[in-house]
Amino acid sequence: MKKILVLSCIAILAFTKANAQFEENFERGVPGKLTQKFLSQETTWIDFGISAINVQKPLSGENSAVFFNGLATKETITSLETPVLNLSLPDLVLEFKYLQREKNPDVHNNLAVELSNDNGVTWVKVASYGTTAAEGITPVISLDKFRPGTASIIRFVSTQPKVDAAYPIVIDDIKIYTAKKPGFGKANVVINDINVYPNPTKGIFTISSLSNNFEVNAFDINGRKVYSATYDTNEARIDFSAFPKGIYLLKVSSQDFEKTKKITIN
Repeated sequence: MKKILVLSCIAILAFTKANAQFEENFERGVPGKLTQKFLSQETTWIDFGISAINVQKPLSGENSAVFFNGLATKETITSLETPVLNLSLPDLVLEFKYLQREKNPDVHNNLAVELSNDNGVTWVKVASYGTTAAEGITPVISLDKFRPGTASIIRFVSTQPKVDAAYPIVIDDIKIYTAKKPGFGKANVVINDINVYPNPTKGIFTISSLSNNFEVNAFDINGRKVYSATYDTNEARIDFSAFPKGIYLLKVSSQDFEKTKKITIN
């Protein structure tokens, strides 16, 4: 039995490696396989260290990429860009680890994920992120609807509005891979659940999913439905700020999955 289990694990690892279009874990330093570009002022992405204020350890392994400038006097924007990639295969997803803590209410840095299909001439925003829970999140983004091609670039654009306004942005374990195993059905879709963040929240939060269409139903602790909506996107910003403080259950479903998450409004 142990032998079968080991062989199965080896097969899964081999499959994942074979289907990876791009990977970067920053274990050999920042920017690794990525290229750093200054879009406004000069604030660099650096290795995990003293600039990772209020973050106790790298998101994975021994190192993560960190963006923060405690001396900036103006808005700073810097990108980390992949090489030109052939992303013309179907069912490709982008996955990465991300952490951005809130330092002051409604003050935080921002991370945008953008895609170019013409070798960096024009860009389209794929997703954007603000604060997260203390442990961070792992977004999984389907790239199909953005129609990537043979000359595609993905970039992570970090923005710090002003000096020392927020805690650092931290990212790690960037992967682009095929989400479906050839010859298998939907039960074998590789999906990292759903992400709900920030959690706890003062009322406004985001749900992100691999699916491009999902339904959200929310229930209070007494089981009463208090919210219902359908989203034709892989990311939805929801406002519960008018709801009483407490714990709510979010039932998120699509044709591929159904998950329930707790969220705390405080």
